[in-house]
Parts: sequence; structure tokens; C-alpha cells
Amino acid sequence: MKKLVLYTAGSGSREILVSIRDSNRHRPEWEPVAFVDEDPAKIGTTIDGLPVRGPDHDFGPDLHALCGAMDPIVRKRMSEELIEGRGQTLATIIHHSALVADDLVHGPGLVLMPGVKVNFDVRFGKGVHILWNGMLGHGLRVADYGTLLTNVTVLAGCTVGYAATVGSGSVLSPGATVEAGALVGVGTTLLHKVDAGQSIMSMPRVVRWKRPPETIAH
Repeated sequence: MKKLVLYTAGSGSREILVSIRDSNRHRPEWEPVAFVDEDPAKIGTTIDGLPVRGPDHDFGPDLHALCGAMDPIVRKRMSEELIEGRGQTLATIIHHSALVADDLVHGPGLVLMPGVKVNFDVRFGKGVHILWNGMLGHGLRVADYGTLLTNVTVLAGCTVGYAATVGSGSVLSPGATVEAGALVGVGTTLLHKVDAGQSIMSMPRVVRWKRPPETIAH
């Protein structure tokens, strides 16, 4: 199996580790050997059975690596400076349960988590992460370091720009565009476009009525 180091020891990398270990039971491919983190409080500890090393640790040759940071700007820096900049190979991790059309085109550093479904004519840039159960329609374009969080549904012909993030449970309507650096908040339905750098969220729900407390006492 190919040796793999996960950069950052936060929730993103730990979720990727869960996915890798599950997929290895069905199709052995990766041997995770360590986390790498810049936090002095984590360096030297053990998380999920893996040692946490500092960014200057020498792992030797023939190493694959991946940055699991949820922040796309952090992911870009670590992928390009700490991984590729040191001659390590940027890994692509696709869970065995992902359903992927044969014509998918993607850059290095792609992550497809369990349950993801990718339709035809989809293009992913470098360092794109699609988390659990994403449903991706045909014609989708996701630029470098775009991130789609858990249970996102993307309908046909959408575009997600550079370092943009689509929050969990969101729906992108046909042809919707999320421009560079934008953030679509959790549970949002996007009909048209989010401008570059903007953060949007559906309006908070409104309480239309409320039962009198005595009717629900028990």
C-alpha cells in the first residue's frame, strides 16, 4: 500500500482518515503513517492511532500526502508549500462507495468521501474536497480548492469558484454560480449567484405559531 501523511490533525483530516480506513477494508490502497500539524500542543501526541509530527519532520522518499484542512486557503498553502514544495506527491482519495462517471476530469489532491455521486461532464480543479453524500449533477465545474460539505446537492450546470465553500445541506439550483472565495451557509438554497468573497445564508426560520405550554405538558 502507498504510505500517506495527512496534513493538519483537525476534524477534516480525521474524517478523511475514517474514510480511508473504511475503504481499505474493501480495496486496500493507503497506509496512513502520521498527521502533520503546526500546533505545538498537538506535536508529539497521538490522535486516532497516528503520531502527530511537526512540519519539519523528515518522512523520507516515496511519500504521498494530503491536506485535510477545511479552510481552502490553508489547504492551498500546505498543499503547495509543505507538500509539493518538498517533493511529496499530492494524493487523491476516492472512497470505494463513491459513484463516479467515467469522464470525470480532476486535478491532484481530490477527496471524494463516502456516498458521493458524480454525474457526467464534471470537472474538478486541484485540491477539491467533496464530503459525505454529495450529489453532483452534470456539467458541474469546481475550481481549485473548492469545498462542498456534507449532503450538498448540486443540480446541472453549476459553477463553484476558486476557494469557495458550499455549506452542509445546501442546494445549488441549475446553473447557479458560487464565485471565488464565497461561502454558502448551511442549508441554503441558491437560485442564481453568490458574488466573489461574499457569505450568504438563507433567512432564519420564522415562528408562525406556538402551542400553549399546557397543551404539551406531560
